[in-house]
Amino acid sequence: MQRGPLFSCLAAAILVGACGPRPPSTPRCTADLLPGDLVITEIMANPDGTDAGNEWFEVYNARGENVDLTGLRLVTSKADLTGEKVHTVTAGTIAPAQYYVFGEDAENGPPFVDYGYGASLGSLRNSDGRIALKCNDVVVDEVFYAKTSDGKSLSLTGAITPDYQANDDESAWCNSSENEFAAGSFGTPGAPNEVCPGGPNPTTCEEGGSLRDLRPPTPGTLVLTEVMPN
Repeated sequence: MQRGPLFSCLAAAILVGACGPRPPSTPRCTADLLPGDLVITEIMANPDGTDAGNEWFEVYNARGENVDLTGLRLVTSKADLTGEKVHTVTAGTIAPAQYYVFGEDAENGPPFVDYGYGASLGSLRNSDGRIALKCNDVVVDEVFYAKTSDGKSLSLTGAITPDYQANDDESAWCNSSENEFAAGSFGTPGAPNEVCPGGPNPTTCEEGGSLRDLRPPTPGTLVLTEVMPN
């Protein structure tokens, strides 16, 4: 019996597990992240002027150690979960208690963008949107937002240490009014956010360029040294 092309292909499939070229595999999320290890802290979905190439969102490392982002999935969709788009991160590291900015173009886009996801996520929604971070089967963090304002990022208040449960509270978010990083666009990409009015009471303060927990004064910490009663 003559062994034709079909036999050769079947034999190859048995020997090497495939017939023809294999599709590229999706990298596994190497960090084995848990919910809350990364926190979405800022979203610029509606920059002033041209949106293309100027949209971004920011993530905070709450894990307490360097996090390898390889295999992390960035997910966007409408708030009702329809129209989902996914990008799998190919490389990157976030240091503990630091901020990392994902944008469309890390080479030709805004200089503060740490990683470019290209066109795979499309345009971020200006309203009724969702952004999620997934590590294998784990939803590390997920944010739903109702609307954004032209030229202002949507920011998680800087009054608290970024937390994946706190950012579920709509009152903990506000439109940025500080740091005009580009003409007509406000936000704090890659840095702590401003304190939102009417948001949660502060639990942190900035010292030496980084956030630390508030330390209430104890007896003897503050001493009265002078009084002018009249």
